[in-house]
Amino acid sequence: MVFVKSLLALASRFSPAAASPLLTHRNETGLLLLENLAVRPNSDLLMTKLATLKRPYSPHPEASLVHAFAGASGLSDITETSPDASVVLGAEYESVGEPVPGTFAVWEVSFRDDSPSVCKITDFLEAQLANGALPIGINGLKTHGGYAYWSNSTQAAIYRTEIDGHGYLAAATNGTATPIEIVETMDSPFVDDFALDARELLWAATNADSKVDVVCADESVETVVGGADEDALGGDSAVAFGRTPLDRNVLYVTTNGTLTNNRMEPAKVVAVNRAGFY
Repeated sequence: MVFVKSLLALASRFSPAAASPLLTHRNETGLLLLENLAVRPNSDLLMTKLATLKRPYSPHPEASLVHAFAGASGLSDITETSPDASVVLGAEYESVGEPVPGTFAVWEVSFRDDSPSVCKITDFLEAQLANGALPIGINGLKTHGGYAYWSNSTQAAIYRTEIDGHGYLAAATNGTATPIEIVETMDSPFVDDFALDARELLWAATNADSKVDVVCADESVETVVGGADEDALGGDSAVAFGRTPLDRNVLYVTTNGTLTNNRMEPAKVVAVNRAGFY
């Protein structure tokens, strides 16, 4: 009830074309990059290194470390593969964005039991900078409505192609693979992770200019929160929607703490109420 009241108070400040951020959690232990984000069925958040933020919709979320991975000082991707089980990709990092070649590995993390279990799947020695769970030069990767979507960060563009029920490229009528479509080229120098909602709107973290943009049904692009000269979403790196009735209209955003004028702050998780956008 407290959260509902806070959202109602927040919604009173919304305009139809804007959403407002509400800080959920700030990491006070140092300038730790939060690169990726996954939401469990109960809406607990899984984040880089593998940390969890329990009950992020509550007034006092609880952050804790789930597991310390031997040989991996950072995780570049967290992807749910089945209910309450995720695959994570990690490596040793010399500094932010600079993994040590030959140190990538893949693990499965399961929350099906009372305590999480971790199992190493394989080493990924050939990977150089793997993100989006694929070492092929793309960033965010999502499936939605029979399509695979991905972002190309340096082109600041989002693409998609049709897939079948097994995740393979769908065959076109002439027997060839279906074409790759460009969904949108963003009005930003960079695009990072993104999420699609039930209304087919695509919400993207732009990272370099610290804002969340939404691609609307008419292919127009609107900035819903943040901006290059604002600190609300300093270096936003990933976005994901809540999965419970309490937070289905909440977009959770992780940041890397990069602010304007060469300033830094601890990485944080920000909750954005998107209800006012519709």
